[in-house]
Amino acid sequence: KACTPVALDIVKSNNPTVSTTITEFGAEITYTMDVTASEDNLVDSRSVTVSDVLPGYDTVTSGTATYKAGSATCDATILALGSDSTCDITLSNSNHTVTWELGVLRPGDTRQVSFVVTVDVQGTNANPASFTLKNQASLDSADTDPQFSNVVENPVVVPLRAEISVVKKASISEANPNNKFFKTVARARGKIVTYRYVVSNTGTLP
Repeated sequence: KACTPVALDIVKSNNPTVSTTITEFGAEITYTMDVTASEDNLVDSRSVTVSDVLPGYDTVTSGTATYKAGSATCDATILALGSDSTCDITLSNSNHTVTWELGVLRPGDTRQVSFVVTVDVQGTNANPASFTLKNQASLDSADTDPQFSNVVENPVVVPLRAEISVVKKASISEANPNNKFFKTVARARGKIVTYRYVVSNTGTLP
């Protein structure tokens, strides 16, 4: 670590926030981390890294969530911060961890990273399913000791309901049977009628 003291700070937020109760499985939560290098730092912060273990897989007791593929991003200020500022993102499926390598933060620099998760199906031994998703990020660099962000929470209450809807429609178009479908059609004997069934899950369970 650096001989000259270096101060970094990390603040985590979530959307929706703790004040909004999530009511369906598969709902999305966006996590955002803001990393700031103190203006009082006398040297640059090198090899700055943010890591985030998905809810339910870290030391914070929580329900579980799944990473939304391709959702991890960095802010758009990399070029303005210089060529030694980076945005290298990796996902470890085995460790359920998203990592951002941000390179150098100069005194006063701020970087923002984010990603999205979807709420897993769980807690179905009771109706409604009720649990809380908790998440916390960590920050490290070549010049500071590792530190954790604040913990953010999302309450989840899902009424369990298994429902399937089936809608049947018919088409009288022989050239393009997918062209128009109607709930009721009249067709002479011997003519073609194409039927289409649309099956939808209207409940809260897969």
